[in-house]
Amino acid sequence: SVTFASCIPEEYCPAITQHCVCQGSGINRWLLAVGTGGALTMARYGSNEYGSVSSSTWLPFTFTYMI
Repeated sequence: SVTFASCIPEEYCPAITQHCVCQGSGINRWLLAVGTGGALTMARYGSNEYGSVSSSTWLPFTFTYMI
C-alpha cells in the first residue's frame, strides 16, 4: 500500500482501520484505508489485476464512518 495523506485530526481517527473500495480512472478500482493514526493509504489499483498508478491517475473518494 502507499500512504498518500496523513492529515485527519486525531479526534476523528477511527478506533480500528477502516477500508473502502473506490472507483478510479476508467474501470479501475482501488482500496482506500483510513488508519488509526489518521494516514490514508491506497492499494490494489486495477480492473482485473493490480497495476501501477501514474501521477495523472484520478483517485476520487468519499469515506464515512462513525466515531
